Amino acid sequence: MDELEALYQWLAEDRSGEADRILAAGLEHAEPSYASRMVATLLQRRQVTAWVGLVVNYDRLDPAARQELATQPEWVRAGIAAAMRTGASCARLNGLVALMDNPCPALCYLVADALRDSRPEVRTLAGQVLRRDAEQVCADREVDEQSDSPPSRPMVVERTELVAALREAVRAFKFHEQAGILEACLWFARDLGSSLWDSVSADRSPVARAVAHHLAAWDHPRLAGFLLLALLLPAWREAAHTILSRWSTRAHLVAILRHSDVLSDARLAPQIRLLKRPPWIGAAGTDLAGLPPNMRARVPQWICSLGFGDEERARWLKRWVASACADVHCAAVRALATLNTPEVARVLAGVAARPGPMQYFAQCCVAGKRARLVGPGEAVQDRGAARQSAAPPDWTQR
Repeated sequence: MDELEALYQWLAEDRSGEADRILAAGLEHAEPSYASRMVATLLQRRQVTAWVGLVVNYDRLDPAARQELATQPEWVRAGIAAAMRTGASCARLNGLVALMDNPCPALCYLVADALRDSRPEVRTLAGQVLRRDAEQVCADREVDEQSDSPPSRPMVVERTELVAALREAVRAFKFHEQAGILEACLWFARDLGSSLWDSVSADRSPVARAVAHHLAAWDHPRLAGFLLLALLLPAWREAAHTILSRWSTRAHLVAILRHSDVLSDARLAPQIRLLKRPPWIGAAGTDLAGLPPNMRARVPQWICSLGFGDEERARWLKRWVASACADVHCAAVRALATLNTPEVARVLAGVAARPGPMQYFAQCCVAGKRARLVGPGEAVQDRGAARQSAAPPDWTQR
C-alpha cells in the first residue's frame, strides 16, 4: 500500500469532524477516482461536518450523490450556510447550486450577500435563486390566503428573510443589474416600503430606469400592491392607471382584493375613483362565487370606492343584499348605507323589515335618513320606534 492510499484509509476510518474537514479540503483537488471515494466516504458519515464538506464541493458530486445528500435537509442547509459564509466565490457558487436543488427561502439573506460577489456567474446565480425564492414565498402565501388561518411561523420567517434580502438587492442593483430581481421586489413593494419607493422615485436612479423599461412586460397580478400605491406618485401614476384599467381576470381581482386595506388611505381615494368601471370588478360573477370565501365581503367596499355613480353602485350592491353569505350581506348593507338614492332607501327599508344580522342597522339607517327630512321631535320618535321594533320579545309577559 502506497503512502497516499494509507493516508486515505486512515482518514476514512477516523470518524472525527477534523477528518471530515481534511477529506473535504482534499476533495476539491482530488483525482476523479479518489474524488468518488471521498464523496462516498463523506456520505456514509451522516454528520453535519461531512455534509458541509459535500456542499462546498457540490460540483464534484454526481446526480446520485446529490440525490442522497438531499435526504438530510437540515444537514444540507447547514452545509449551504457554511459554504455561503466562507466568502470564497467557488464555495458560494457551489452553495448556490445546492440551493437551486434544495430550495430554502430562510437562507436568502446569505444569497443577497452573493449579489456583490466579484464573479459575474455568482451574481447571476444568486439573482436566479433569489427570484425563485420570491416566487415560492408568493405562491405559498397565495395558497395560504384561501383560508382564514394565520400564516405559520416558518412562513413568517421565510417572508421576513426574503424581504430583507430583496431590500439588499435594491441597494446592490448597480452591482448585479438583474432586472428579474427588481420585478420580484415590486411584488413585495408594500413590505419593502421606502427602501423601494425612494429608489424608484429618485432622479437618474438605475432602479427607476429599469422598472420603467420593463414594467409593461412585467404585467402580473402580483404587481397589484405596487400599482395601487404607485397611484400616489406623479411619475408612476399614468403607467399604474393604464395597467390597472386593462386588468380583467379573476386572478387580477383577487390580487387587488388582497390589498383592500389601501382603501382606508384618504390620499388614494381620488386616484381610485379615476378607475372608471375596470373590467376586473366583474370577474367573480354576480354572486361572487368565483372568489375565495374570505375575500367576497371586500367587493362592496371597492364598488363604493371606484368611479361609479351612486345609482350604478346601488345596482351592483343590491344584488348581494340577499346573499346567503352573512359577511357579504353585511358588507353590502353597510356599503348601501353610504349612498343616498330612492332605490337605496327602498332596499334598506326591506332589510329593516326582515329579521337578520343587519336588521337593526338598517332600521337605524332608515330612521336617520328620515330624520334629515323631518323635525327633531319626530326624529326622536322614529329612533325610539326602531329600537322597539328591534328589541327581543318579553317572554315574561306570556
